[in-house]
Amino acid sequence: MKQHIMIDIETLGDQSNSVITSIAAVPFKPNEEGFPAARFYQKVSIQSCLDLGLRVSGDTLVWWLNQDQKAVMEMLENARPLQQVMLELWAFIMQMSKPDVIVWCKGARFDFGLLRDAFKACSLEVPWKFWNERDLRTLLSLYPEVKKLDRSNNLAHSAHHDCLHQIKQLQSIAKELKKVGLEI
Repeated sequence: MKQHIMIDIETLGDQSNSVITSIAAVPFKPNEEGFPAARFYQKVSIQSCLDLGLRVSGDTLVWWLNQDQKAVMEMLENARPLQQVMLELWAFIMQMSKPDVIVWCKGARFDFGLLRDAFKACSLEVPWKFWNERDLRTLLSLYPEVKKLDRSNNLAHSAHHDCLHQIKQLQSIAKELKKVGLEI
């Protein structure tokens, strides 16, 4: 059985080569509830991203100013250099690859694209095959009722909390698909 990992990032832009402020990656099983103990969550130094040529969008900065300040502060605390975080993410995913990991995110063009930019800026290869990228947003469009799952224990716009919530959404969809004989 292939390993599945949900990935979520927070950024300071919505275009290619944007600054990434945090990254979460959580292994999971689509057809089982819950999450394994192994999780990756790191905050990234904005300055280290700028030093590597990544960019900030003014519109995104304004957007962050209107978000829950707890999420903003949580994102900035204990930030580490992008090069170090990307190397650790690479190692975390490679450790999980058995042999090919399936990676998920909510919006494949966004998260995966910006992560590709960051891996390239850090002179690292992407640790998954492009054909193993999966998009939760597409499944949510087919099962819109899943968008309403309780989020009360999750801080919105925290990469780690968003990752856990997205796994719950995917597991709910997998349960519905199983009823009609389909498996993720």
